[in-house]
Amino acid sequence: MMAIYILKTNVMLILLYGFYRLMMKQDTFFNYRRFILLALIAVSIFVPFLDLTGLLQGNTTAESIAGTYASFITPVIPVYASSAALTWKDIVCGVYLFGVAILAIRFLWQLVSIFSLVRRTPSQKMEGTLIHILPEGESPFSFMQWIFVNPDAQTSEQLHEIMVHERTHARQWHSVDILLSEMFCIFCWFNPFSWLMKREIRLNLEYLADESVLDKGTARKSYQYHLLGLAYHPTKDNLTNQFNVLQLKNRIKMMNKHRTNGRGKAKYLLFIPLIVAMLAVSNIESIARTGKDSELNLNLQETHHQVMSSKEPTKIYDYCDRMPVYPGGVNSMMAFLCKNVKYPKACQKAGLQGEVLVQFVVEEDGSVSHVKVVRPVNKAFDAEALRVVNLLPHWQPGYEHGKAVRVKYDIPISFRLH
Repeated sequence: MMAIYILKTNVMLILLYGFYRLMMKQDTFFNYRRFILLALIAVSIFVPFLDLTGLLQGNTTAESIAGTYASFITPVIPVYASSAALTWKDIVCGVYLFGVAILAIRFLWQLVSIFSLVRRTPSQKMEGTLIHILPEGESPFSFMQWIFVNPDAQTSEQLHEIMVHERTHARQWHSVDILLSEMFCIFCWFNPFSWLMKREIRLNLEYLADESVLDKGTARKSYQYHLLGLAYHPTKDNLTNQFNVLQLKNRIKMMNKHRTNGRGKAKYLLFIPLIVAMLAVSNIESIARTGKDSELNLNLQETHHQVMSSKEPTKIYDYCDRMPVYPGGVNSMMAFLCKNVKYPKACQKAGLQGEVLVQFVVEEDGSVSHVKVVRPVNKAFDAEALRVVNLLPHWQPGYEHGKAVRVKYDIPISFRLH
């Protein structure tokens, strides 16, 4: 489930950031852009959590899309009983967690460095604001409500520009945006779009602060020359609002840009249908993956679109209006099978592999019955597959015309040596 969530989050981020770049990148509505950029992170994180499958269930269009997804897009995932101690999934998970750990440690170290700087640097009042005095040669910056500057390195006019700029960062709590984007980037470190999003958030915050300086009556050209003079001074770290932040060329271009017509704000409403569509797609995918839709069968190679008669007292369906659901969905069933399937030692020693197809019936009360092998491999594999399938707990039963019915299922269990 976690892997599906991470995948959905990153796909949504790519689509949302792409839409933002297409529609909003060149306008001058910096406050709107700030809100949208944070909203994109929030949507990417929380929309995959929202469960609206109950509302979509019964909707003909949603069911049709989910059925198509289940039949043609969702891959069949056999259960592997492997003798290997380490699988490729373990390696991928390990690499991901290692990246998260390294970036998280870096993030914490930067925070500690800033707090340490607050304690180490002397402070004084300037223009009614408490500042921390930096050593010579370091560029001014701010973090949360702390402003760091070297007064002796600037003229009085330049110092005033810096104070207006950094007070804007502090007053509008821009560091919160930076911290949120940094944590999101740690979570999605493998996705280049998360790094682009982080850069975009930081750059837009600089646009806001630059706009504040110019609105106070500062001459545009002199301010831009001042920025150029600070461009090569070292900065403390990546978590601060830096007066000479990278992308200086973009900042200067934006200062010289004509203000966007106010009617252009209406385009921000286009995010609403996009987010609604993503919410629907996310839940349709959930329906397809958990087997709640009428054309789904957990994608485990069941026979479609036939209703069969048998010698059983009650009809057994290959397909019904609402298919049975394993408790917790597909991933829970896969986890159960992977945990309980044991590779026969004799087969392992002989280097044997194979895939056993097991068939069973989910009864009207959700119990599993009539378990049999319909595609055998050898006695050891067949016996192990039967043993494990007989351990399956009760399902939510299938329904046809509102009535619980008996439904047939096939499960392929693959034995592979790595």
